[in-house]
Amino acid sequence: MIYLTEILGSYVKDSSDAIIGRLDDVLVTLDVNHYSPILYIRIKQKKNKQPYYIPFKYVENFGRHEIMLNNIFDRVRLKKPEKDSIYLARYILDKQIIDVEGARVFRVNDVKLMVVEKKLSAVGLDVSWRAILRRMNLEWADIFNFFHPSLIDWRNTQPVHGVLKLDTISKKLKKLHPADLANIIEELNIKQGTNLMESLHVASSAKTFEEIEPNVQKIIIGHLNKKVVQRIVNKMPIDELTDLLQNLPEDRAEHVSSYLEKEKQEKVEELIAYEEDTAGGLMNTEFVSIDPTATVEEAIVCVKELSASFRSLLYVYVVDKKGKFIGPISMRTLLISDPSTKIKLLVKSVEYL
Repeated sequence: MIYLTEILGSYVKDSSDAIIGRLDDVLVTLDVNHYSPILYIRIKQKKNKQPYYIPFKYVENFGRHEIMLNNIFDRVRLKKPEKDSIYLARYILDKQIIDVEGARVFRVNDVKLMVVEKKLSAVGLDVSWRAILRRMNLEWADIFNFFHPSLIDWRNTQPVHGVLKLDTISKKLKKLHPADLANIIEELNIKQGTNLMESLHVASSAKTFEEIEPNVQKIIIGHLNKKVVQRIVNKMPIDELTDLLQNLPEDRAEHVSSYLEKEKQEKVEELIAYEEDTAGGLMNTEFVSIDPTATVEEAIVCVKELSASFRSLLYVYVVDKKGKFIGPISMRTLLISDPSTKIKLLVKSVEYL
């Protein structure tokens, strides 16, 4: 086991013991959900500004103070790294990473390297104060052992490196709960957060956007792709959408509103007409209505089909064919009732709070 900061700057020697230069960086391949083996080491010389990229197969010994090659330098076949190679020092060290398991954003203080299946690989990211002391050669100062390494498994992380690359965003990250994704987006910068939003599935992007703080929503909505904004606002519940538009500057609210389907736009305009702190301003125009002649089983099927478009659903409302409101039925009542029972028989049994 070795840490990246312990080897950066080390002398690199060939098999004849000649010094080639100093280690400037280590390159790995980003294999999502797996440990990443080292592909190249990057070497810099004082005289030559152009760095050398040496395939890791030429490395004989990878020590804390010096790195030895298994051949003389003239026989080493230098190679330009692949475009998808990740520079550990440039793109990971001192940068933000997403801990997918913990749904948090951290700053990387060091990278743990270890042999896995006979390959030296990046296996963990140290986000602790201990790593900072290690980099300053001050580990000895922690005589009471207050600071411990805090390692995040490499397989459970999503490197950010500047701007999230959509083709490398892990499936684990996309499967997080919308509230967790919203917390991550709030911790990222605008470009990173916007890219993450744009990578999500249609339904997930809307639910995630609803969980984001209003002030952050206000900023992100102005940076999202037009198609993404359109799919988000048309999936959001009416009450959430109304709150969003009321929080935006008038010109931007009109712009966002233009993406709405006609029926949804009319409902939103109806609610916006009321003051926020009035009864009308607190209304929600979205609800599930059930015919009194339907059965409990038919009502539950209807709820399942429509529930995805609701933030929460506590009641269904019984309305006859003439549009007359008969009464509400709680979801609890529906779930505990016999599936063959007619809806009209349950209305009277509802307890009003």
